Amino acid sequence: MKGKKLTKKEVLEQSKLYLKSGIFGLTVAGSFVTLNCIFRNLFFSQFSYYNTVLLPCTISGLAVYFEPPHRRILVLNLFVNLVFEYWVRTLEMKGWLRRSPGRETLIFMFSSAVLFYLMRRERENDKRTPIFWFFTPPRVSKEVGEPIEGFEGRSHACPHEESCRSYILKGTAKLFGVGCAMTMLRTILPRILTPAKAFKSLKLSHLKLGLFFGGYIGIYRGGRNPKCFY
Repeated sequence: MKGKKLTKKEVLEQSKLYLKSGIFGLTVAGSFVTLNCIFRNLFFSQFSYYNTVLLPCTISGLAVYFEPPHRRILVLNLFVNLVFEYWVRTLEMKGWLRRSPGRETLIFMFSSAVLFYLMRRERENDKRTPIFWFFTPPRVSKEVGEPIEGFEGRSHACPHEESCRSYILKGTAKLFGVGCAMTMLRTILPRILTPAKAFKSLKLSHLKLGLFFGGYIGIYRGGRNPKCFY
Protein backbone atom coordinates (compact mmCIF):
# COMPACT_ATOMS: atom_id res chain seq x y z
CA MET A 1 0.00 0.00 0.00
CA LYS A 2 1.43 3.32 -1.05
CA GLY A 3 1.86 6.01 1.55
CA LYS A 4 0.22 9.38 1.42
CA LYS A 5 1.82 11.69 -1.10
CA LEU A 6 3.13 14.88 0.46
CA THR A 7 1.83 18.13 -0.91
CA LYS A 8 4.08 21.01 -1.86
CA LYS A 9 3.02 22.89 1.27
CA GLU A 10 3.82 19.92 3.53
CA VAL A 11 7.25 19.45 1.92
CA LEU A 12 7.96 23.14 2.46
CA GLU A 13 6.91 22.95 6.13
CA GLN A 14 9.07 19.87 6.73
CA SER A 15 12.01 21.57 5.04
CA LYS A 16 11.60 24.55 7.35
CA LEU A 17 11.61 22.25 10.39
CA TYR A 18 14.80 20.50 9.25
CA LEU A 19 16.41 23.86 8.54
CA LYS A 20 15.52 25.20 11.99
CA SER A 21 16.83 22.05 13.67
CA GLY A 22 20.05 22.32 11.67
CA ILE A 23 20.48 25.96 12.66
CA PHE A 24 19.89 25.00 16.29
CA GLY A 25 22.58 22.31 16.22
CA LEU A 26 25.12 24.45 14.39
CA THR A 27 24.47 27.43 16.66
CA VAL A 28 24.93 25.38 19.83
CA ALA A 29 28.20 23.86 18.63
CA GLY A 30 29.56 27.03 17.03
CA SER A 31 28.65 29.39 19.86
CA PHE A 32 30.12 27.02 22.46
CA VAL A 33 33.54 27.03 20.76
CA THR A 34 33.43 30.77 20.06
CA LEU A 35 32.39 31.68 23.60
CA ASN A 36 35.16 29.47 24.97
CA CYS A 37 37.73 31.64 23.21
CA ILE A 38 36.00 34.88 24.21
CA PHE A 39 35.75 34.01 27.90
CA ARG A 40 39.30 32.68 27.98
CA ASN A 41 40.58 36.05 26.74
CA LEU A 42 38.33 37.97 29.12
CA PHE A 43 39.62 35.96 32.09
CA PHE A 44 43.32 36.39 31.20
CA SER A 45 43.72 33.03 29.40
CA GLN A 46 42.81 31.09 32.53
CA PHE A 47 40.80 27.90 32.16
CA SER A 48 38.21 27.06 34.78
CA TYR A 49 34.91 25.24 35.00
CA TYR A 50 32.95 28.51 34.87
CA ASN A 51 34.53 30.20 31.83
CA THR A 52 35.16 26.97 29.90
CA VAL A 53 31.95 25.00 30.48
CA LEU A 54 29.24 26.71 32.53
CA LEU A 55 29.02 30.15 30.88
CA PRO A 56 29.51 29.01 27.23
CA CYS A 57 27.01 26.15 27.59
CA THR A 58 24.45 28.35 29.33
CA ILE A 59 24.55 31.06 26.68
CA SER A 60 24.68 28.63 23.74
CA GLY A 61 21.50 27.06 25.12
CA LEU A 62 19.59 30.13 23.95
CA ALA A 63 19.77 28.60 20.47
CA VAL A 64 16.87 26.34 21.44
CA TYR A 65 14.57 29.20 20.41
CA PHE A 66 15.40 28.40 16.78
CA GLU A 67 13.39 25.21 17.27
CA PRO A 68 9.58 25.32 16.85
CA PRO A 69 7.70 25.46 20.19
CA HIS A 70 6.33 21.92 19.90
CA ARG A 71 9.85 20.51 19.35
CA ARG A 72 11.46 22.36 22.24
CA ILE A 73 9.84 19.90 24.65
CA LEU A 74 11.68 17.01 22.98
CA VAL A 75 14.99 18.88 23.19
CA LEU A 76 14.33 19.76 26.83
CA ASN A 77 13.49 16.14 27.68
CA LEU A 78 16.67 14.94 25.99
CA PHE A 79 18.95 17.29 27.91
CA VAL A 80 17.18 16.72 31.23
CA ASN A 81 17.67 12.97 30.80
CA LEU A 82 21.34 13.49 29.97
CA VAL A 83 21.84 15.64 33.07
CA PHE A 84 20.05 13.09 35.25
CA GLU A 85 22.16 10.23 33.85
CA TYR A 86 25.35 12.26 34.35
CA TRP A 87 24.62 12.90 38.02
CA VAL A 88 23.64 9.29 38.65
CA ARG A 89 26.91 8.05 37.13
CA THR A 90 28.93 10.72 38.97
CA LEU A 91 27.41 9.85 42.35
CA GLU A 92 27.99 6.18 41.61
CA MET A 93 31.68 6.74 40.79
CA LYS A 94 32.16 8.76 43.98
CA GLY A 95 30.60 5.95 46.00
CA TRP A 96 27.67 8.05 47.20
CA LEU A 97 25.14 6.01 45.27
CA ARG A 98 24.94 2.25 45.12
CA ARG A 99 22.93 0.64 42.38
CA SER A 100 21.37 -2.78 42.67
CA PRO A 101 18.73 -4.71 40.68
CA GLY A 102 16.27 -4.35 43.55
CA ARG A 103 16.66 -0.58 43.87
CA GLU A 104 16.55 -0.04 40.12
CA THR A 105 13.39 -2.16 39.93
CA LEU A 106 11.70 -0.12 42.66
CA ILE A 107 12.67 3.15 40.96
CA PHE A 108 11.31 1.88 37.63
CA MET A 109 8.07 0.73 39.27
CA PHE A 110 7.54 4.11 40.95
CA SER A 111 8.44 6.08 37.81
CA SER A 112 6.19 3.90 35.66
CA ALA A 113 3.27 4.38 38.05
CA VAL A 114 3.67 8.17 38.01
CA LEU A 115 4.01 8.20 34.20
CA PHE A 116 0.87 6.12 33.68
CA TYR A 117 -1.08 8.20 36.18
CA LEU A 118 -0.18 11.44 34.40
CA MET A 119 -0.82 9.94 30.96
CA ARG A 120 -4.26 8.69 32.02
CA ARG A 121 -5.36 12.01 33.47
CA GLU A 122 -4.10 14.39 30.81
CA ARG A 123 -6.58 15.96 28.44
CA GLU A 124 -6.67 15.55 24.69
CA ASN A 125 -4.50 18.24 23.12
CA ASP A 126 -3.53 18.21 19.45
CA LYS A 127 -0.65 20.64 20.02
CA ARG A 128 0.93 18.55 22.74
CA THR A 129 4.12 16.68 21.84
CA PRO A 130 3.42 12.92 21.86
CA ILE A 131 5.03 10.86 24.61
CA PHE A 132 7.33 8.20 23.17
CA TRP A 133 6.34 5.11 25.14
CA PHE A 134 5.45 1.69 23.79
CA PHE A 135 2.08 1.63 25.57
CA THR A 136 -0.46 4.37 26.20
CA PRO A 137 -3.10 3.70 28.88
CA PRO A 138 -6.71 4.77 28.28
CA ARG A 139 -7.26 8.44 29.01
CA VAL A 140 -9.60 9.54 31.79
CA SER A 141 -11.43 12.75 32.57
CA LYS A 142 -9.78 14.95 35.21
CA GLU A 143 -13.15 15.95 36.63
CA VAL A 144 -14.68 12.54 37.34
CA GLY A 145 -11.73 10.17 36.98
CA GLU A 146 -13.52 7.94 34.47
CA PRO A 147 -12.57 6.78 30.95
CA ILE A 148 -13.33 9.34 28.27
CA GLU A 149 -14.81 6.64 26.04
CA GLY A 150 -16.38 3.62 27.70
CA PHE A 151 -18.47 0.65 26.58
CA GLU A 152 -22.05 0.01 27.58
CA GLY A 153 -22.51 -2.70 30.17
CA ARG A 154 -18.94 -2.54 31.49
CA SER A 155 -17.37 -0.92 34.51
CA HIS A 156 -15.32 2.25 34.23
CA ALA A 157 -12.15 0.18 34.67
CA CYS A 158 -12.84 -1.73 31.43
CA PRO A 159 -12.29 0.57 28.41
CA HIS A 160 -12.37 -2.39 25.99
CA GLU A 161 -15.03 -4.21 24.01
CA GLU A 162 -13.88 -7.84 24.36
CA SER A 163 -13.71 -9.83 27.59
CA CYS A 164 -11.14 -8.85 30.21
CA ARG A 165 -9.28 -12.15 29.84
CA SER A 166 -9.01 -11.74 26.06
CA TYR A 167 -7.98 -8.10 26.48
CA ILE A 168 -5.12 -9.05 28.82
CA LEU A 169 -3.90 -12.03 26.80
CA LYS A 170 -3.98 -10.16 23.49
CA GLY A 171 -1.98 -7.26 24.88
CA THR A 172 0.55 -9.59 26.51
CA ALA A 173 1.00 -11.72 23.38
CA LYS A 174 1.28 -8.69 21.09
CA LEU A 175 3.97 -6.92 23.11
CA PHE A 176 5.79 -10.21 23.75
CA GLY A 177 5.98 -10.73 19.99
CA VAL A 178 7.19 -7.18 19.41
CA GLY A 179 9.96 -7.52 21.99
CA CYS A 180 11.13 -10.89 20.63
CA ALA A 181 11.05 -9.61 17.05
CA MET A 182 13.17 -6.59 17.95
CA THR A 183 15.77 -8.75 19.70
CA MET A 184 15.88 -11.35 16.92
CA LEU A 185 16.26 -8.75 14.20
CA ARG A 186 19.08 -7.11 16.11
CA THR A 187 20.77 -10.51 16.43
CA ILE A 188 20.13 -11.89 12.94
CA LEU A 189 20.61 -8.85 10.69
CA PRO A 190 24.38 -8.44 11.34
CA ARG A 191 24.80 -12.12 10.36
CA ILE A 192 22.29 -12.17 7.51
CA LEU A 193 24.93 -13.32 5.00
CA THR A 194 25.35 -16.54 6.99
CA PRO A 195 21.76 -17.58 7.85
CA ALA A 196 22.78 -20.84 9.54
CA LYS A 197 25.10 -19.09 11.99
CA ALA A 198 22.56 -16.33 12.48
CA PHE A 199 19.83 -18.70 13.67
CA LYS A 200 22.29 -20.73 15.75
CA SER A 201 23.22 -17.56 17.63
CA LEU A 202 19.67 -17.26 19.00
CA LYS A 203 19.40 -18.11 22.70
CA LEU A 204 16.69 -18.24 25.33
CA SER A 205 18.12 -15.02 26.77
CA HIS A 206 16.88 -13.26 23.64
CA LEU A 207 13.35 -13.68 24.98
CA LYS A 208 14.01 -11.30 27.87
CA LEU A 209 12.89 -8.15 26.05
CA GLY A 210 9.71 -9.90 24.93
CA LEU A 211 9.05 -11.11 28.48
CA PHE A 212 9.56 -7.58 29.76
CA PHE A 213 7.21 -6.00 27.21
CA GLY A 214 4.57 -8.71 27.58
CA GLY A 215 4.81 -8.88 31.36
CA TYR A 216 4.72 -5.10 31.67
CA ILE A 217 1.43 -4.82 29.80
CA GLY A 218 -0.02 -8.07 31.14
CA ILE A 219 0.55 -7.13 34.78
CA TYR A 220 -0.78 -3.61 34.20
CA ARG A 221 -3.97 -4.79 32.52
CA GLY A 222 -4.39 -7.65 34.97
CA GLY A 223 -4.01 -5.28 37.91
CA ARG A 224 -6.77 -3.09 36.50
CA ASN A 225 -9.03 -6.10 35.89
CA PRO A 226 -8.34 -8.46 38.83
CA LYS A 227 -11.81 -10.04 38.74
CA CYS A 228 -11.10 -11.79 35.44
CA PHE A 229 -8.71 -14.17 37.23
CA TYR A 230 -11.42 -15.54 39.49
